[in-house]
Amino acid sequence: MIATSMEDYKNRVDYRSGEVLRQNLFFSREKSVLFDTARWTKNLEKGYLEAWRRFVLGLDDEESVEWNNCQDSGLKGSCSIWLKDEEEDECVRRVNMARQEFMIRENQLTGSNDPTI
Repeated sequence: MIATSMEDYKNRVDYRSGEVLRQNLFFSREKSVLFDTARWTKNLEKGYLEAWRRFVLGLDDEESVEWNNCQDSGLKGSCSIWLKDEEEDECVRRVNMARQEFMIRENQLTGSNDPTI
């Protein structure tokens, strides 16, 4: 949607749909992975510890497991440290299940068998 002016934008906006979205976010935030700050912080700290470990051992990016396993040259230049989240709890399982259900519905609607949708 492209509005040509502020007045045009105000005429096009459906404020009630925004209210519903805000309400859904508010009521689902306690169960959402998006708002799991403790888990995010724990995983960030694991990344810091891994970066420190590699620094102390004198390892370069080119010597890391990620570097050796990566086939994409664009990703190789990112110098990122990828760590697996070992804590797959109920919240993550629900998100994964919802994603799988979404992919099944999309494949049914499009007639595709593409698992990456």
